[in-house]
Amino acid sequence: MNFDPKTELSRPEGPASDGRSRAAIVSDLWSNTEALVSQELNLLRRDLEQRMTKARRDLLELSLAGAVTYIGVMALAAAAVLLLAKRIEPWAAAAIVGLLALAVGYGMLHHAIRKLARQDMVPRTAIQSAENTTHTIKEALR
Repeated sequence: MNFDPKTELSRPEGPASDGRSRAAIVSDLWSNTEALVSQELNLLRRDLEQRMTKARRDLLELSLAGAVTYIGVMALAAAAVLLLAKRIEPWAAAAIVGLLALAVGYGMLHHAIRKLARQDMVPRTAIQSAENTTHTIKEALR
């Protein structure tokens, strides 16, 4: 027999047609609601853990790329300064190479920040599930 909250909760106090009292039905509803909320929280936790794992992996990748790029840029910068210093003053050669490295570094940093900002950290699955549960509970209590 299916439980119809509108019929069951509007009956006077006493046993339901399946032999259960209104108090037993409400107790079951409460227990089921607690279990459902617990499941919703577990879903939210798993969803956030997955998103954080991906964000950590992306940040690690970004850090490693930055370190390797830094080493390469420093070696190339030194070589460029030495090459330019043969034609112009050494301080001017260092300034030109430094400005060029700053421009390239800014572009790379801007790209990495935009990529990280596009990452969706909102636990949409858990939110949708919680909204569905809330709607179901409200409907059951009407």
